[in-house]
Amino acid sequence: MDRVIAEYIGKKILDDIRSGTQIQPEIYKKIVTTSVVDHMRENISQQDMIIITALCESKDETSQHLGLALISKFKDYPNVRILLEKLWGSPNLYFYSRQALQARLLDYPDLDTEIHQKLLLFTLENWDKWISEIVMWAGGPEVVLNYCEERLNNKKTPTSKRWLYVCCAASSSDAIGRRDLIESYSDDADPFMQKVVTEVRKRIS
Repeated sequence: MDRVIAEYIGKKILDDIRSGTQIQPEIYKKIVTTSVVDHMRENISQQDMIIITALCESKDETSQHLGLALISKFKDYPNVRILLEKLWGSPNLYFYSRQALQARLLDYPDLDTEIHQKLLLFTLENWDKWISEIVMWAGGPEVVLNYCEERLNNKKTPTSKRWLYVCCAASSSDAIGRRDLIESYSDDADPFMQKVVTEVRKRIS
């Protein structure tokens, strides 16, 4: 999505949530991509934290997903991590929200291996649906690889989150590029990453 358009949409959504206006789900799914959310994250402030936390706890899937996408700005607040871990334990969490929550939990580099295992299991058990959401989020299968490479090469991306983008790469329409990216982690020093590569291979072969 063009940056100017992404900025315009992001500003409009921020104005809406600040005024208490709920975004229609059918519109939300068509306009919210990583470029829109990245712009919004750059422009939220401490004053927005209460609103965003409330969105995370919303019973509305669209509102909750948006809150979870934005709350990464406040991840270092202890009460935020407590909220995220509590939400993950909820049996009635929407799939779309759980996928966003997965990304938020992986922002924490000190996650236990057991939690990584649960997050990976969620991905593998819902593979087709998970992949289709990644394509939408990235802005289309043709840009998925760039999205993954940007995240993996960004020094701000926690090492704990790398395996998620290796999974994301499987949704790219560039068969050669996605294979090369995934295989580049096959001999990673982290045994968990090696396990992820093995699982992804099964699903793209």
